[in-house]
Amino acid sequence: MVIKFDSLTDQQCADIIAHFVKRKMIGNVDKIVIHTPEKMDITITRKKKDDNILDDGLAAVAGCFACIASM
Repeated sequence: MVIKFDSLTDQQCADIIAHFVKRKMIGNVDKIVIHTPEKMDITITRKKKDDNILDDGLAAVAGCFACIASM
């Protein structure tokens, strides 16, 4: 299947990609590779979320506070 992303909005592109990822990740598929014409492949990997790791947003905030505290 070929989808012409040039004529779609960013949100439409994200929705299409999310649809296929959700559909393929049900079952035994652990990795999806999207090949691009520029040879810059995009890999989407399923992995279990570690609840002990801070959310990226929280880590960024903590990093900012650490920088401010060190001044």
